[in-house]
Amino acid sequence: MNHKISITLSSVFLLFSLNILAAEAVDMKRCSLIVSDLRRLACYDQLANGLPANLVVPPVTAQTPNSVASAQKDPTPRDTFGLESVIADDSPDSIVSTIVGEFDGWSGKTTFTLANGQIWKQSNSGKVVFHATDPQVTISKSVFGSYKLEIEGLNKTVNVRRVK
Repeated sequence: MNHKISITLSSVFLLFSLNILAAEAVDMKRCSLIVSDLRRLACYDQLANGLPANLVVPPVTAQTPNSVASAQKDPTPRDTFGLESVIADDSPDSIVSTIVGEFDGWSGKTTFTLANGQIWKQSNSGKVVFHATDPQVTISKSVFGSYKLEIEGLNKTVNVRRVK
């Protein structure tokens, strides 16, 4: 008789454990569907601390790529306070694009309009003459939070800052 009770208790325990595992899998899936990096991380942190994933972060449904931008709320300074270095580490070290149209160099206050929609402005003095059509450019992180723009085929760089 003790053997049957032991098997019954083991079965109940197994079913209970499976329910907990299933609930944790649902919570993990809920966290993975959160669009905002900071909110998704907070969701996983809650799970790691034994809290339900929906305690602070509401359940999020899967979104199509077109609806992601409209559904994602820009983080406020309060949301990102203390995470500046984490956010900075997430960004790429450089981008590659092309300057749209004819390019004649820079002269101190030059604005660079890129094919990817970004607009950068020269942030240091200097003048370079270089003629090209739709030249490929690489913008890289530099020291102290600045950026430098390099044009393919030209052995010079110019400091820039993003304006759009």
